[in-house]
Amino acid sequence: MMVDLCAVTRNVDHERDATFNESTGNFSGPGTDLVTIYGPDGVGIEDPPGPICSVKQQSDQEQAIAGGPLVVKTFKVSLPWRAPEILIGDVVTITTSQDSLLLGQLLHVHDVHWATFSVTRKLTCTRRVDARDLD
Repeated sequence: MMVDLCAVTRNVDHERDATFNESTGNFSGPGTDLVTIYGPDGVGIEDPPGPICSVKQQSDQEQAIAGGPLVVKTFKVSLPWRAPEILIGDVVTITTSQDSLLLGQLLHVHDVHWATFSVTRKLTCTRRVDARDLD
């Protein structure tokens, strides 16, 4: 059941002079023009009730990086089949959820699952967290 609301944005100019920060998973600098692909403004939505989605955390994996320990949280995000095409590199932002810990979370799309008889678009997304913030 899809009870959360989300927005999906795409960096349409990420390759032009932008810098990718591995510790945050974000681009910065020139070329960071974000376009909403699916969202609360009705973008990419044909019918009410709005930009619905379902979010489930799948796993946590700790990694060591130069800046310190990092935890990569993996989520499975489901969107309605009618949602526009989502690409690897898009970002899902949870805008409304019954789970307050999900609100405002930025989940980076790493895989898009396809199937002949699927009724949802399933995305594998990650969120990077400094492990020191979890203590």
